Amino acid sequence: MGDLNHWVKGDRIKDFTIQHKLGSGYEAVVYLVRDERDGKLRTLKLFKRTNILADVQHTYKHWLQYAGLSSVKQCLEWGVLQGQRRVSERPWILLDYAPGETLAMKIERGHIRDPTELVIQLLQALAPIHARGLGIGDLDKGRNVIVERESGNCGRMVFIDMDAGSPAHRPPEIYEDLLEVLWLARKCCRGELQGNLVKLLTELPDAAAALQVIKQPAINPVKRRTQ
Repeated sequence: MGDLNHWVKGDRIKDFTIQHKLGSGYEAVVYLVRDERDGKLRTLKLFKRTNILADVQHTYKHWLQYAGLSSVKQCLEWGVLQGQRRVSERPWILLDYAPGETLAMKIERGHIRDPTELVIQLLQALAPIHARGLGIGDLDKGRNVIVERESGNCGRMVFIDMDAGSPAHRPPEIYEDLLEVLWLARKCCRGELQGNLVKLLTELPDAAAALQVIKQPAINPVKRRTQ
């Protein structure tokens, strides 16, 4: 079968030169690569299983529905790795590279302490996605969200993975997105969230509706604990 983790800086996979490994999970190993066709840095996701070609094709087609959305890392192409470095046939997907740090890491390090600002930034990133009848459905407690480096501690959010579900009117992914925003807001603050924010993120139809309400001056989502 071969090991997908053994490539190092300078190794080549098709048209891509390895820079370093970004991470490894149950589904795939992810590398930062330089695309030798145009010199740009991109993300190469190598799937570990060999019998999921149809699933990868579905994922690629689903990702195309997010084309043009700046808050979603764009999927550029897919293919199959065949017999390279003793690795058996494995599908891969090539994506844009989103530089920055994961939201999960920023929250863990205490870099984001204002839950109101966090919620607003996440809702702003989700709103155009929900407007298409789509959702992310897999924020993975902030591990699938990149905070761009040039945007400060709580700047523009970019989603780097998703649950490849089927679009529909208010699909389950939209509801899951709002629940995860609520979870992340609770995680980043030392206070208790007011019931009005909980209501916003569990009862309103999508991110745009929640964003419209939360920006009103009367909304104060955090109730600080007294020392």
